[in-house]
Amino acid sequence: MTVTFNPAPDNHGYKIQRIDLEGQPIIDAVAENVGDTTRGTVLMKNGIKVSTVEHALAALYAAGIDNCLIQVSGPEFPILDGSAKAYVENIQRVGIEEQNAVKDYYIIKSKIEFRDEETGSSIIVLPDENFSVNALISYQSKILSNQFATLEDMAKFPTEVASARTFVFVREIEPLLGAGLIKGGDLDNAIVIYEKEMSQENYDNDLAVVNGHSYKEKKSPNTNLAILVSHNFTEPFNQPIAYAQKVGELTNMLGAGHIMVQRYGDILDGKRTWQKELAQSNVKPTLKDAVAGDITAAMPYRAMTNIIEFIKMLDMVVPGFAANETLLYSPELKFYSNKVKMDENLDTNIKGLHCLGDSSGWTRGLMMASVMGVLMGRKLAEKEGC
Repeated sequence: MTVTFNPAPDNHGYKIQRIDLEGQPIIDAVAENVGDTTRGTVLMKNGIKVSTVEHALAALYAAGIDNCLIQVSGPEFPILDGSAKAYVENIQRVGIEEQNAVKDYYIIKSKIEFRDEETGSSIIVLPDENFSVNALISYQSKILSNQFATLEDMAKFPTEVASARTFVFVREIEPLLGAGLIKGGDLDNAIVIYEKEMSQENYDNDLAVVNGHSYKEKKSPNTNLAILVSHNFTEPFNQPIAYAQKVGELTNMLGAGHIMVQRYGDILDGKRTWQKELAQSNVKPTLKDAVAGDITAAMPYRAMTNIIEFIKMLDMVVPGFAANETLLYSPELKFYSNKVKMDENLDTNIKGLHCLGDSSGWTRGLMMASVMGVLMGRKLAEKEGC
């Protein structure tokens, strides 16, 4: 995706040309053509759209440029680092040229106010000798509440405003993706704000899993461990990752998109766990997103019986582990790679290529991967004569 700023004649204004489309249609960058402002400005005309134009247009206006033909090779402007900084720097690099036409000004003679009753947002324009902006915005967030910014002099735009980057709250990501937005968004062009601890991971297709994390600074009366059951397939079916995903999807479906939690005693009794019962238990769930339900309705029989047998055996070593109020969360899914063929020196059949850690298929977790890294380091040191 490329965007090119071209010089334009007097009274041309800002025009955007879609050079990737037949006929290379042009859209005037005027308010009448603004079709959407959800997470970005979209210009529309005769069924043609171009989005994410706000940073480029702001840079042009701040530089005092009135006329420019902007050619873009796709449906949106490059998002770059999520700010107007690159546009400003490149405009400053090539310079601008003064034209001969007399410039028309729109003079504000009295207060103008517009309010969106649906969102509560408003804009107020007041008469003044110079152009300035005062912006106030409020978020329903403990991290960012009321924000206030002022730009008194447009000459300060390059240093005070241009580097301001796009940001998004974690809670907004799922709805935005569902609306087909922010497809090109990543941590290189946007700031992602976590307002609270994320208690569940989400994989592709919005699969919620309980894959645990350890917190050094947080304490809990509970302890936890993962009980994993391996599945190996041969024929006619040999797609273990797809199999695990289907188990996860079924569990999420029964939990209305959430992780499920069930008491061990209820599993043995052949009944689901109800939220009211869970609230009365001595062992309180610390995974707040989890909902009470019936894990056994989604878990394959062999996997479930293996988990129950493991709990019973561990109870002999750790009495009380198989208590009725022990909580089981599901699903936890681990997708392991196939093992890469290597010899005892960790050499593959490609000279100089070594595969380490979980991606090699030889380890299962941080400790094993770390040991493998140490072994590889020692072997490389031996080869170099260190």
